[in-house]
Amino acid sequence: MAKRKTKAEQVAEHEEFMALREAEEVASFPGLLMAQLERATQNPNFFTLTVRDSKFFLVEGRDSWTLSPVHSMQAQIDLESLMWDLDQLDEDRRKAAEREAAKKEALAKLTAFERELLGL
Repeated sequence: MAKRKTKAEQVAEHEEFMALREAEEVASFPGLLMAQLERATQNPNFFTLTVRDSKFFLVEGRDSWTLSPVHSMQAQIDLESLMWDLDQLDEDRRKAAEREAAKKEALAKLTAFERELLGL
């Protein structure tokens, strides 16, 4: 029969897990930050990047992100927020491209008479 862990053992195990997780986040933070900034600025029509006061300021329309190059809990949250927003933007673009392709395919199937009726 497996021995049950005491509350102190459970707390110690959880703290060890959290410390390992934070160490991994700290180690991967600079590379991940640079990768996301590069991802965001690949299309300059959407995002503008400014560096001021040792921070990165990323602006897209009415949305903006302030990103610190030094890891902290808030910097990690801000980076994860940017990543989520970039994923959403990519998904929106993918869906728009699919709709456009479906529209072109549907229009290609129309006869000349149907195009004339629709005013196309």
